[in-house]
Amino acid sequence: METELPFSSHMLILPHIRVQNANAISSPLTHGFPSITAFMGFMWALERKAHAAGIDDIMFNAVGVICHDFQEQVTDSGFTYAFNLTRNPIEKGGKTAPIIEEGRIHLDVSLLLAIAFKGEGKENYQIDEYVEKIAVIAQNMRIAGGSIIPPSPNMAKHRKPHWIECNTSSDNDNNFSDYRKNCYRLLPGYALVERSGLIAERLKKMQETQPEATSLDAWLSLSRVNWRCKSEAQSPKTETKKENIWENDQDNGWIVPIPVGYGAVGEMQPSGSVSSARDNTIPFQPVESLFSIGEWIAPFRLKHPNDLLWYPSSFLGEKNIIEKSVYRCHNFYQYSL
Repeated sequence: METELPFSSHMLILPHIRVQNANAISSPLTHGFPSITAFMGFMWALERKAHAAGIDDIMFNAVGVICHDFQEQVTDSGFTYAFNLTRNPIEKGGKTAPIIEEGRIHLDVSLLLAIAFKGEGKENYQIDEYVEKIAVIAQNMRIAGGSIIPPSPNMAKHRKPHWIECNTSSDNDNNFSDYRKNCYRLLPGYALVERSGLIAERLKKMQETQPEATSLDAWLSLSRVNWRCKSEAQSPKTETKKENIWENDQDNGWIVPIPVGYGAVGEMQPSGSVSSARDNTIPFQPVESLFSIGEWIAPFRLKHPNDLLWYPSSFLGEKNIIEKSVYRCHNFYQYSL
């Protein structure tokens, strides 16, 4: 499925956002960092609030995430980890409220938002005013369910939101000098990019010895560290015993399993026809998570803004082909040695 990228003329940078108690469970199968769909939802919510505040000529097209620090709220019991849970207040009848398992994580992240303006181009002072207003709006929002903590007074000056000119539709390297400078300013940190091509590579390798292997097997293999014992043949001329050498396949960088969107598992229902839906004013679509493979990579290794940015896309299949309705986030990072 090809995705046509929208034109973006500028990039809004919200550096070092401290988030407390964000959702660490990104999908039914993964945890440890919020889903990219959570940051996409933050971008859309920020756009709606900006329009409501009078900034109605701005469009948010894509979002990039750089993580500087994280602290997942877990208890290390040795081989396994358990989430730190909280007990809820006593119910009205005096009974003890049940403990609901929730995964929480504290984050220090920077968000890079690809933006464009409707109509004529904006002067620099107008964009500066927009950035100031948007920064105030963002401070009163949530990211992945977590609360945004204001920066300390001594760091507020160095972590002030700003913007740069960055035409994401162009391949001219001269347009990305400011982008590269800001990538160095966002160190230390790692950007999340997609490496879905690794699934096909691992599947091809696995099918050499396991012809029945599927894409799910390849995804699970990439999600863990696989140790294998390799025995060296004993030399007939010596009495030296053969040695066992342990090897792992951790040679592709900081690879992680990630959810990238949702796929339909049922027909779309008319708005208001499903009880207890979050919003009864829009149609309801039952979906399940879509998974891929991501990589945490240093920002200075990214040559083009689209290597960092995640773009939303939606494809509505025909009525009789439900499984083709896909709501997905795309990243176009190209791996190179």
